[in-house]
Amino acid sequence: MARYDVFASGIEGGYLLDVQSDLLHQFKTRVVVPLCR
Repeated sequence: MARYDVFASGIEGGYLLDVQSDLLHQFKTRVVVPLCR
C-alpha cells in the first residue's frame, strides 16, 4: 500500500496529492491536497 500518490491535475500543470487511506475504499471520492511549486 502506497502512503501517498501524486497525480497531474490538468489545471495549469498543477499536481494533487492523494491522502485518503485505503481503509476508506468504499467511497467513490478521494481526499486530495493541491500542491504548489
